[in-house]
Amino acid sequence: MVRRGLHPDGNGRILIAICLFVFMFSLGSGIASPIIPLYSSSLGASYIQIGIIGTAYGLVYAISAVPLGRLSDKLGRKVIMLLGAALCTFAAASYSIATNVNQIMLIRAIEGLAWAAFWPSIEALTTDVSQVSAVGRTMGLSTASYGAGFALGSLLAGTLASLFGYRYTFLFYLASAILATVLGLTIIREPKKVVPYQLNSSKTTSKSIGLKHRANILADLISMVYSTVLMTILTLLPVYAESLGIEVFSIGVLMMMLWVARITSFLNAGRISDKMDRKLVLTPSLAGLAIGSYLLAISVTWWNLVLAVIVIGLSLGALFPVSIALISDYVPLSQRGVAMGMFETASALGQTIGPAVGGVLAERFNPSYPYLFCAMASMVCTFVVGIFLKKRT
Repeated sequence: MVRRGLHPDGNGRILIAICLFVFMFSLGSGIASPIIPLYSSSLGASYIQIGIIGTAYGLVYAISAVPLGRLSDKLGRKVIMLLGAALCTFAAASYSIATNVNQIMLIRAIEGLAWAAFWPSIEALTTDVSQVSAVGRTMGLSTASYGAGFALGSLLAGTLASLFGYRYTFLFYLASAILATVLGLTIIREPKKVVPYQLNSSKTTSKSIGLKHRANILADLISMVYSTVLMTILTLLPVYAESLGIEVFSIGVLMMMLWVARITSFLNAGRISDKMDRKLVLTPSLAGLAIGSYLLAISVTWWNLVLAVIVIGLSLGALFPVSIALISDYVPLSQRGVAMGMFETASALGQTIGPAVGGVLAERFNPSYPYLFCAMASMVCTFVVGIFLKKRT
């Protein structure tokens, strides 16, 4: 009996190993994510400098994602994944001894390189081991592991920072990164045999597939907008919440709620899009992202922030795995690493744009303006995808 959704060559075990590795990799980053802007602020960073810290990450990510994705096609997924884990280990150790904002910027750039190695290889490997009828489901499982790690990390971040202070919290990030590296070395295996890939549409021809297909380009657009919103929130929301008088523990809980909502969508949206259609999930999710961003802009209490991040989390959680599944519908295995690299480059552009624009808007005008910018970008993307993405035939 072949397990539904996986290639019939024992790749179910590979998926389990992927999920364990992804969970531990993201756990450490989840711990660090809300602490980095708060620690930077404690070192005297302005909103603009905090935005630049996020931009440094996104810029390196943008430059590196496609080359590293291409390398994963040539050298194998595992070696590039391990490179990402090793770089995260170095970054975690560096945070614990950083003493000024410029050092934080440099370390964040190194993290950008780490995640540029991590995501294209993980996404490509996950789709490599999946059957065509369940790519959304398997991507949902993989990204749910990522979300679970980040959610737990975000919750731990507030507790650890309250008990030990910002600097020593990074040591827990270091421990997680080391364990992720060990897990990657010992349990990750690439599939020995890849079943010839069959595209979703019975009418699809060799001339209508590949990197230049409209669906692939639209997936990259979604990735950029998705990441603009996500990185704006991860970079600026902890400081914004602190300015509203919210304690660091409650900020950690708030960020955890974002990830809990994302996990809920990770586990369901991909599976739903496998059965229905990618467009029927992507378009309303983009609209939800716009609504949630607007709610965040007008929120002034912790409970209002919770409502906003839940709406945003549900929307973000649907967009990521379904966009990856959309790419896999039209891009053959031989180009999958490059395609995921393009997707992550678009993501990196969003990660660069969001904190940079958001930091300027918060500093020069109002701390709520970055989220209005996110709402506008999400609404534009909703209309573009609604008009140009065609349903599968």
